[in-house]
Amino acid sequence: MRMMDKTQKWTMICQSKEELLTTTPQHFIEILQSTGITLKNAEKLRVALVHENMAWLQKFIDLDGVKLFFTKFKQLLDSPTKSDVVLELITEFVLSAKGLLNVKIGLEAALKAPNALENLVISLHHVSEKMKRETLEVLAALCLVTLESHRAIFQYIQPRFDTEVLCYLKNQGADAQIPLKAAAVTFINALLHGIYEPRDRIKFREKFDLVDTIENLRSLSSKPDYKLLEPHLNCFDDCLVSEPELEDDIVPVVQVTGGEVQFIENLKKFVEELHRSRSPVYDTLTNLIEHLMLLKADGRDGLVIWQCVDNFVKSAIATPSSSESSEYTNAVCKHLLGDEENDKEVPKSESETDAIISKLKKTIKDLESEVDSLKNRQPEVKIVTVEKIVEKIVEVPAAGSPSSDPAPPPPGGPPGAPPLPGGANIPAPPPPPGGPPGAPPLPGGANIPAPPPPPGGPPGAPPPPGGPPGPPPPPGGPPGGPPPLPGGGPGGPPPLPGAAPRIMGRPKKKQVKPSTKMKGLAWAKIEDRKIDNTIWDKKIDDDSVLKNDLDLKELEAIFCAAQPKSDIPEGDAPGDGGNSAGASKKKQVVTLLDPKRSNNVSIMLSRFGKMTFADIRKAIMDLNEEVLPIENTAALKQLTPEPEEIEQIKEYTGDVELLGKAEKFFLEMIKIKALRPRLNALHSKQGFNNKMEVARTAVLVMLDAVKEIKQTTKLPRMLELVLAIGNFLNGGTFRGGAYGFKLETLVKITEVRAADNKTNMLNYLAQYCEGKEKFKDLLSIQDDFPHIEDACRESIPQAQSDLNKLKGELAQVEGAIKSAPDQPGDRFVEIMTAFHTKANKTLTETLELHQKLETDFKELLAYFGEAPATDSQTLFNNINSFLIAFDKAQKDNVKRKQLAEKQKLAEQRRKEMAERIAKKRAEGGDNAAASDNPDSGPKKLRPAGGRNMLDNLIADMRTGQAFAPPSQNDVANEALADLPD
Repeated sequence: MRMMDKTQKWTMICQSKEELLTTTPQHFIEILQSTGITLKNAEKLRVALVHENMAWLQKFIDLDGVKLFFTKFKQLLDSPTKSDVVLELITEFVLSAKGLLNVKIGLEAALKAPNALENLVISLHHVSEKMKRETLEVLAALCLVTLESHRAIFQYIQPRFDTEVLCYLKNQGADAQIPLKAAAVTFINALLHGIYEPRDRIKFREKFDLVDTIENLRSLSSKPDYKLLEPHLNCFDDCLVSEPELEDDIVPVVQVTGGEVQFIENLKKFVEELHRSRSPVYDTLTNLIEHLMLLKADGRDGLVIWQCVDNFVKSAIATPSSSESSEYTNAVCKHLLGDEENDKEVPKSESETDAIISKLKKTIKDLESEVDSLKNRQPEVKIVTVEKIVEKIVEVPAAGSPSSDPAPPPPGGPPGAPPLPGGANIPAPPPPPGGPPGAPPLPGGANIPAPPPPPGGPPGAPPPPGGPPGPPPPPGGPPGGPPPLPGGGPGGPPPLPGAAPRIMGRPKKKQVKPSTKMKGLAWAKIEDRKIDNTIWDKKIDDDSVLKNDLDLKELEAIFCAAQPKSDIPEGDAPGDGGNSAGASKKKQVVTLLDPKRSNNVSIMLSRFGKMTFADIRKAIMDLNEEVLPIENTAALKQLTPEPEEIEQIKEYTGDVELLGKAEKFFLEMIKIKALRPRLNALHSKQGFNNKMEVARTAVLVMLDAVKEIKQTTKLPRMLELVLAIGNFLNGGTFRGGAYGFKLETLVKITEVRAADNKTNMLNYLAQYCEGKEKFKDLLSIQDDFPHIEDACRESIPQAQSDLNKLKGELAQVEGAIKSAPDQPGDRFVEIMTAFHTKANKTLTETLELHQKLETDFKELLAYFGEAPATDSQTLFNNINSFLIAFDKAQKDNVKRKQLAEKQKLAEQRRKEMAERIAKKRAEGGDNAAASDNPDSGPKKLRPAGGRNMLDNLIADMRTGQAFAPPSQNDVANEALADLPD
């Protein structure tokens, strides 16, 4: 320095000041606030966060630098393109985050920043293998430091656990990556260590199948770096053997792997499988999902609601099934509320019982009185036969019996008389019998009650007292009375009183055609035959309004489709700016169909792209399945023209080019004769093979399953073994001394628990078969039934129903062939006849197989002594459920043996540690022993004055000394919270 001149010294001073300015917290805050960041600045930030003093770090935190740091980190992770520079920046930020979190005040500030720790979890996907190991160790240490950091990391890692952690453990290839596997197992141990509830730890292990995955890592013991992995495997096993009893009490959870995406895929597969197998619970499941979507999903109330639903489902799983819905529901509710023992009805007091009895007696008395009054009520309508009415009408008064009664009033009655029932006046009676032979029967053909006499008649003209009516009036009599039919003139008798005249058909209504094209009203026209006795028939007379009230010229001027040509030359109309010619050329689309119907047709036509309607008609006529796949045929089937629409289109006489798209399409379709039967037949042909394949496969699978059950030799021996054990267990009770049992008993074997309540009868059965050479082959009983699982998804009645539907479709095809119109060049009959012949042969063969299946299944039921009404699904499910449970029992026995071996090894390790402690005590005194004494509680971590907190913890984790058994409910690293700054 003394040899340097003043210029050089000044230069060094300036450089030193510049370096000081570029390493201040304010400088890094400005860098983090800028749009981008260079790799050099990121390196400087890392060095500062790792090596600067506590005052510098506190100032950086006070300037909100931690929040800005993790925001910039998030931007790098969300960058759409991950170039090499971006990946290097991510690595630098991971190292910087470690330096920041390595200090207590830095960790506290990071936990307050939103989603800060999530960045470390996401970065696992973007860093190198070495950095992945370091990141996993940092995350593991954070899980042990505080419960808050464990909760945050656990939340972020769960959906990514398969792709970011388990994937490293499952790779057993030549490149074993032992250090990375060791870091992954360390992270798993840290996650489990922070879970307080034993049941939650067990669920986590089962969800990701961690026990088997970790056990498979023992196969790497020949690798040179295995010593790095072994302590972490031992820690996992020590945690596992500390809670063996809970493994049996836990309710099994659904195995869901792969995070949220895989869960959704599994759910879709489950629903599709139910739909494919035509399960009866499919509709119930869809209703359940729709109802779940209506539940509140936010806030504390939503959480309580969903927890209640979850608890109810768990209770339903744990409750034995029942065929009675009400009984099963009550059992589930009792299990949920823990009310099995208090289900007896509380006896009521004597006074309450008497009050209920008196109330019931009064109710019974009131009901009896009401029944008696109904019995004594007179009928309101007197039923009179047609024969009696005719007899009264046509009877001639006896000779010599004077009658002073005046003639009956003319039809219509006196003025002011109310109309008679039925809405018609009584016509004059017909001539006496003896009219023309062959008169038609009376209209109506039913018992018609006689109308009562009109009230309020004129004085002196009372109704005839039950006698025959007077003779009909002579010709020219009172006005309104029809003249008698002369001597058997043509025609039959008039209608009976009160009966409306019979109309065979309503005449077509005359239309009033405008003088110019009008804008149409798209209404839904009621068919002519449905007008009778409606308001349109009785109350409305539009012809009169049209003739007398409406100004038709005004209507034409207002609602004409196109403005009439004016005498003013083009371009001279005031205010049009010379554009009237262009406006008049715009065509007005004429719509005849309902707008919704027209829209549906237009959507359907989009399937055919740019094909013309004539090409579509030709494809239908030619049965071209390249143009008409089954989806297009099904769409055409649903949108064929209805009779009313055909009538509307045929009545249209205007310009066809003005019609809408749907109307033009229907206009083309009505050219095809028997369109609907043709499309139905084509659709049946296209879908027949797939439907037949499903039905035939179902029949063949069930036939194979029945054959396997009949021919197996292992199932009878297994039943023999179960019967022997069951008769011994039931000895001395009414259940003992059985010659056989129903196959549904196989499902209930697991309900027989052992005295220690850890195993059941099925575990014993598997253990017994494994220990006895005579029964050892029964361990592979599941191999005798390769088709039983598929048969459980099928049903004999359902297969019969499917085949009957196919038979009905072929009958429709046959009817379409017989009624097909003869059209030149139409190959419909030829193509459909060939299809019908081949399809009918396949159907007949499958029906014969189904008949054989029914016969064989009945014989099987008789062979096993089952009830004849037993359903095939029930029988197959009973056997398959037993096979699955027996296989699971064997696996449980193996796991139990492995667990016992691990407990033995753990005990051996504890003994070896005790021996080492005794040796150290003898050599170095009590101080050395006290630090390693396993009975003194979990090892306390080395304090470091608030710095290198994670580094010290990572060092302890690598040796396995940072973990204590979770069952002790003592997190070893909680001491860090009390460390001085």
